[in-house]
Amino acid sequence: MLQSEIAKYLDEQDIVSFDETGTSGDCFIEVLPTEPDNVVSIYMNSGTQADSKLPYDNPSLQIIVRGKYDPRVPFNKAQDIYNELHGFSSDTLIDGGYWIIGIMGEQSGPVRLGQDDNGRQEFEVNFEIMYMNKSKWRS
Repeated sequence: MLQSEIAKYLDEQDIVSFDETGTSGDCFIEVLPTEPDNVVSIYMNSGTQADSKLPYDNPSLQIIVRGKYDPRVPFNKAQDIYNELHGFSSDTLIDGGYWIIGIMGEQSGPVRLGQDDNGRQEFEVNFEIMYMNKSKWRS
């Protein structure tokens, strides 16, 4: 799962703490839990239409960063994530992972989402990812 590879990579860069079991840490896949207050959530979106003759896909990625009350904390973490992923290319995020052709920010940095129902600050960063995804029908 590409989202897990991104979480592992960000963990290796000391930006998040990712627990693959999903029971601890501050980074989660496809869910934004109510706790902890400071959290990062990684979602995969559909992106643009794939071409069945090409061996790569280009989904969109949304990363939501939430923090307690000081908006600088989640903003800075979102900026760190943006700086780490934007422009990543021609490599794998983790050993044995998908070959990443390129990751491009869809905006030029974090976007403020506002506050959640508990007054916690939320920001997002969005990316387009192009990665090799060969299959039986695409080589």
